[in-house]
Amino acid sequence: MLIITIILLPCVALCTFIAYKIFNPRKSEDPMDAIMSWVCAIGVGIVTGLFLGGACIMAVASRDADYKITTVYKNGIDANVTVTTNKSVVAFDNDAIIENKNYEDSLTADIFGITDAAETVDDKEIDKGTLVLTKNKAKLSKSLDTVIVNGPLKNAKVERIEYGTRKLTYKIFGSIVYDTTTETIARVTTAHTGDYGDLDKLLNK
Repeated sequence: MLIITIILLPCVALCTFIAYKIFNPRKSEDPMDAIMSWVCAIGVGIVTGLFLGGACIMAVASRDADYKITTVYKNGIDANVTVTTNKSVVAFDNDAIIENKNYEDSLTADIFGITDAAETVDDKEIDKGTLVLTKNKAKLSKSLDTVIVNGPLKNAKVERIEYGTRKLTYKIFGSIVYDTTTETIARVTTAHTGDYGDLDKLLNK
């Protein structure tokens, strides 16, 4: 965060100075004029400086991800695996993709950007979710910080569910680390079924 502050402060200071020159171009000697000019300049300078500084940081920022995950579906112990995402709008239950019918069908399109059965998502990240493992009477639940989805959602099935952690390292200029965070994730990989699956195989021989 110190690095971010070092970048943002000069942007805010420069924008404040320019704004003051605009609000008080003739360098009025009236104290009230000077005070009002500085008040306006500081307000505009902070907003403009943070915006421009943030844009500069975004332009030179990058994110590295280090995954430590294991496959929980399919598994060799006949355990049922369910990943529920986004307030139960969509669930991945073993090989099935289940949409909550209490919501409009269009909501899935809003979340995932899927409007056509042939479309797929690539590393689509959804905040929050739950992983539930069940076998006979045993049940284990894990909270998820992020659910990552790869593949189609219409006319599709789940091929693989992975669970674990992801360490995110945020950098600027490719090497200067300014933040790190570790989160619990589930990664779901899907594939088309039926005729769509046959067409996918034809294209990817």
